Amino acid sequence: MAAIQKRQSPVGAGLSVEQSQSYYAAKHSKSTATGAQQARVLALLREAPRSTAELRKFGIFCPAPRVMELRAQGHVILTAREPYTDDNGYWHRNAGRYVLLREAEE
Repeated sequence: MAAIQKRQSPVGAGLSVEQSQSYYAAKHSKSTATGAQQARVLALLREAPRSTAELRKFGIFCPAPRVMELRAQGHVILTAREPYTDDNGYWHRNAGRYVLLREAEE
């Protein structure tokens, strides 16, 4: 499997100031509303692939449904499976790592 490169920050990727501010607001939102969580997942996946555990640390308690909803909106997101040991020492053999391959066309 080829190495996955970390994406460039949206600010350095040629986004306008308004788009950059929207990205920052989505990533750092504390809202648990579905739309806010979808925006947060998308903002995080734009930066780099993220595991279920990483997304949970950003307040996405159940990442799989949010990813499924983003896919329904047209985003192409790959789920890679990997073993993972959580902070409590429990081993999970089939944890997800989500990779944003292509965003939906607006």
